Amino acid sequence: MASKRVFWGMSILMVSAFLVAGYFAYWYFTSPEAVVRREVAKWVGIIGRGVDLPKGEIPTLATVTNKDRLDQQAFFQKAENGDKMLIYSQSGIVILYRPSLRKVIDMSRVVIEKAQPQ
Repeated sequence: MASKRVFWGMSILMVSAFLVAGYFAYWYFTSPEAVVRREVAKWVGIIGRGVDLPKGEIPTLATVTNKDRLDQQAFFQKAENGDKMLIYSQSGIVILYRPSLRKVIDMSRVVIEKAQPQ
């Protein structure tokens, strides 16, 4: 009798542990932060095939969605909607990449000023 209780108790404990682990694994892999990390890693891998990228720094990924609003800035003269940008704020490097051509369109050094607390 006692062995049946131990068996069922352990079975329920194991099933519960698997359910909790599955929940946290699902949350970890589908959270918005995880999706962004994978997208950044994807584009770093693609762009990094042809360009030496800064090491030890995670870039910000941006997509050009409205080229007309960026026309006044010299860096964006060659940009088109859909282009990807990797922005390395510590290294001060911005890379403009065109996925449709699979090539880097422009690279530039920039100074990114951090907002001063008021």
